[in-house]
Amino acid sequence: MSSSEAEKDRRRHRRIPISADVRYAPRQFGSDTPSDLWEGLLVNISCSGAAIRVQHKLRRGGVLELSFIQTNPLRCLDVVGKVVRCEPLPGLHPLTPDGTARQCHLVAIEFTRLLDVEELAMLRESSPMDATVVEGSKGARARASSDS
Repeated sequence: MSSSEAEKDRRRHRRIPISADVRYAPRQFGSDTPSDLWEGLLVNISCSGAAIRVQHKLRRGGVLELSFIQTNPLRCLDVVGKVVRCEPLPGLHPLTPDGTARQCHLVAIEFTRLLDVEELAMLRESSPMDATVVEGSKGARARASSDS
């Protein structure tokens, strides 16, 4: 079994590739106020987590406040999540507003709550979510709740 197959087997919910802007802020210990607001790109998302591309190395176990933003039409989804993994991406990637290329990291986030299918569908650009995604998410959620 390849490493990508093994990783796919560990996932509880199907990942949906979606491109959207992300604004995120690490939570400080002992404070309800985020330290700063940074930007990145959403790579994929599921009911239980997401992968984002960012310019900062984030500490594993750190808690983030995230806003996933679609611009056409304008839609926003706010969640809180925990950093599961942060890996440097090879090469330089343009993420800054002026197009400057920088070192980036791929960050895996686990949400503190499961997202509804409707919330995921809201992030889709213009096409409705297909039935296989909806059914896959419902089945995975039922399995997750029966495991608890």
